Amino acid sequence: MIEVTREELYKMVWKTPIQRLSKIYQISDTGLSKTCKRLKIPVPGRGYWAAKAAGKPAMREALPEMNDDCANELVQLLLREPESPACGASQTTRLGRLFTEEQKDQHWANFLVITDNWTHSNQVREFIKSLEQEMIHTDMEQVVQGKSMREWMAWAKDHNNKYDPLTYKLTSLFEEVVRPSDC
Repeated sequence: MIEVTREELYKMVWKTPIQRLSKIYQISDTGLSKTCKRLKIPVPGRGYWAAKAAGKPAMREALPEMNDDCANELVQLLLREPESPACGASQTTRLGRLFTEEQKDQHWANFLVITDNWTHSNQVREFIKSLEQEMIHTDMEQVVQGKSMREWMAWAKDHNNKYDPLTYKLTSLFEEVVRPSDC
């Protein structure tokens, strides 16, 4: 058995989906969810992991303070040691980590989502360039919905950069590839 503090559990559920954690630590996902609820630990909502895998911004809810002294004493959770990888799991070269075929397939699906984001980002970038060419003869201070055309163009560029996987560090990109999907 290992002990996990409330703060450590919070970090764990925002790093790995609850269903995956429950398998790793051999406890039910319902029991783990109820423990988080009892300890007032916010958990990612539906779509959080898909958004992360797609390179989209995903908001992480802050861990609230515990006011009740009694609750502060109960912030430790006993979990079983993670189980060993199943026999027959294939080893990924150099990484020294074990991945099942199912995990490899999920990694590939995540990689394809990132590729789609890159493709769309490039299409949007080309579209923005075309818009800029068309707008040479346009008054950039014209207002649409309270913003000038110049502000709208800046918004489009900034928004596109948020979804372009190449604006991330390579390590972050591959962390998204291996991130478990939201089951």
